[in-house]
Amino acid sequence: MHLRDTRSKTVRQQSSLGSRLVVGLMSGTSLDGIDAALVRISGPATKPRVRLRAFETHPYPASVREAVLRVATGQPTTAGEISQLNFLLGELFAEAALRVCRAARISPARLAAIGSHGQTIFHQGAPVRQAGHRISSTLQIAEPSIIAERTGAPVVADFRLADIAAGGQGAPLVPMVDYLLLGDARKGTVALNIGGIANFTVIPAAAQPEQVFGFDTGPGNMVIDGLVRHFTKGRKAYDAGGRWAAKGQVIEALLAEILPMPFFSQPPPKSAGREQFGQGFINQFFIGLKGYTASTLERPHTRPAPAGENAGGGPPSPQGRGLEMKRGRRGARPEDLLRTATELTARTIAGGLDRFVLGKIAIHRLIVSGGGSHNRLLVTRLAELLPSLRVHRSDEFGIDVDAKEAIAFAVLADRTIHGQPAQRDRRAPSRYVGENFATIAVCSAGVPTRVLSGTRVATPALQSGATWDRCSVRKEMRWQLRIVVWLTWCPLDRPCYGILRCWAFAGLSSWRGKNRRVFTKSSAA
Repeated sequence: MHLRDTRSKTVRQQSSLGSRLVVGLMSGTSLDGIDAALVRISGPATKPRVRLRAFETHPYPASVREAVLRVATGQPTTAGEISQLNFLLGELFAEAALRVCRAARISPARLAAIGSHGQTIFHQGAPVRQAGHRISSTLQIAEPSIIAERTGAPVVADFRLADIAAGGQGAPLVPMVDYLLLGDARKGTVALNIGGIANFTVIPAAAQPEQVFGFDTGPGNMVIDGLVRHFTKGRKAYDAGGRWAAKGQVIEALLAEILPMPFFSQPPPKSAGREQFGQGFINQFFIGLKGYTASTLERPHTRPAPAGENAGGGPPSPQGRGLEMKRGRRGARPEDLLRTATELTARTIAGGLDRFVLGKIAIHRLIVSGGGSHNRLLVTRLAELLPSLRVHRSDEFGIDVDAKEAIAFAVLADRTIHGQPAQRDRRAPSRYVGENFATIAVCSAGVPTRVLSGTRVATPALQSGATWDRCSVRKEMRWQLRIVVWLTWCPLDRPCYGILRCWAFAGLSSWRGKNRRVFTKSSAA
């Protein structure tokens, strides 16, 4: 039996059981660490029911975060350094997967798949002309082959690459999952995720998959977190609850400089990353403003608003009304810059909805997830800027706000191994990414690495078929195993018990011998 046939047979067996365990791994542009979610998925891949079994976040060691940040910000590096970092992150992602399994007391051998986003170190979603071609590109590291070897589970990866190859921008990746888990027959929904970059998915009421779309709106937590790290010299990584920013006031003239940026008015599809709103952006608009101060509010503001002041959409902040930018010897207060960065995130999200969604599609509710959902000031401003929408957190719908993206990649991996598309083809809405299967590489042990639904699947290098041997015996002999366990605790006061026990043990011995012969033969081949 060929190992590829064995893999397909195992997937079919897991599908027939009606439920499967999948791990989703995610690390975003904030570089906080690795989110690992273990979920049980039941029902068909086209209409999954998802239950979170365990979720953990594993922060990057300081040296690793610095190395990733150095590469991601375009500082001088070498191919060797990127290669080493790719394999190092593969080890860290594998450890995160194993730890979340231990937290749920689940053996990794029971996993149907692992979906790994990896760590983005470069993203150019909009095509640029190069050597006569219009090229978009993206690069994620955390080698999936390492994850597969360490866990013994098939790993689905390279989601963004598949989306760009099919004409998309590689972001956002979760519209399909938002549609499956949050779509409603009567209410139009916007699913907003506020990570390092903010993005949302628009799901009309009773929508078909081809009607669903999403795009990045601009900075989420990236600018806020960057400022917090700068002002605390790395002692703090984020503004907990938005409490620091709540002490400050919005610098309207600074927003007037930022909001006219072409990205915010550019129609979708569009995506963003550290390249647009990373350290360079922070240095240019925030940290470099050492000669600016925000005056206190002393009287109503009566002068006309500067051109582009409200380009992000929504009314100006009442807290920021009346502020002026002044030249002075003191630098702008940290709380004022944090408040302005928080307002920037809120206005660009509201502006994206106002400009491209509201008035065109009936939307009733906004469902927020991601780290930004913990920022009370930000969520309050969103509710003020979008009074026509009711604002919810995703955990009100059974989806943990912190685990949502990791859950999404578990669902996408599950769809992939069942031959379902992960994304809609942006060039032809009726077609889906990766309808065909293709083998793209072969591991050193002879196990094929496959692309399912346009996405890379790394399978573990099996030694003597050990992993699939255990899996096959467990699935095919589940009834005999249950009977043996049951009879072990029953008194032998009836002859039928002894007969059943002998039958169960004989069956187990027979199937173990059969599977040993099958996998020995395939290994020799």
